[in-house]
Amino acid sequence: DVVDRRRAMAARAPTEAELAPLLGLGINRSHAIKGLQAEQFRVNQAIDWCLTHPATPAPVPLGQGGGGNGVDETLVVQLTSMGFASAHARNALLLNNNNLNTAMEWCLSNPPPQPKKPSKATTNASVLPTNMEIEGEEKLGE
Repeated sequence: DVVDRRRAMAARAPTEAELAPLLGLGINRSHAIKGLQAEQFRVNQAIDWCLTHPATPAPVPLGQGGGGNGVDETLVVQLTSMGFASAHARNALLLNNNNLNTAMEWCLSNPPPQPKKPSKATTNASVLPTNMEIEGEEKLGE
């Protein structure tokens, strides 16, 4: 069953090959493991997860290890002005050594995970009138 497979996958420890790209970006080991497990061991999604769910304290400040010289903030501004999320832009720049063109192509080829849609029950509940709205209206039949 799918749920059992997901539980088993989340319970397993990631391999060093799966961890290497995240550790190379300066993400600490425990945060990298959480990201890989959260994203079913898909490395690019795990990197996005780690960047959008920062560990406390921050794993490694940019420019101090793993990620080379860090992210060029002017390039982050350029990518975000094109409509990419800041974390996604940073990830793309880290993975592409601050090369704006390849980072932009990477962003287009690797969109961030979409947020889950609210359940139908939540959606329906949000359109129900409140007691205040009902009290202010005339009751039918009066």
